[in-house]
Amino acid sequence: MSGRPPSPKLTPEVVARLGVEFYTAPEDQGQVVMYSYAADWELGRIVRRCFDASDRTTSYEVAAADIQGEFEPWNGAGNLRNLDWRPVE
Repeated sequence: MSGRPPSPKLTPEVVARLGVEFYTAPEDQGQVVMYSYAADWELGRIVRRCFDASDRTTSYEVAAADIQGEFEPWNGAGNLRNLDWRPVE
């Protein structure tokens, strides 16, 4: 066992109830596939939302919130891209 928490079931409704706010890095804005990030510090994770404009689908991934430095995706994705992202259902 890896010691990681199980993947939560994240639907748009569940995400809305989390009360997190997603931020899109400048380099991802306006792209066909747009990544946005939210911090869920209470549960110790970062949530990444992937919106694919080509087929209008949205998916979510989570990673442990063990990032170095500040969580500032509005200044660029930086080290957020290198986290161990796990897809959620």
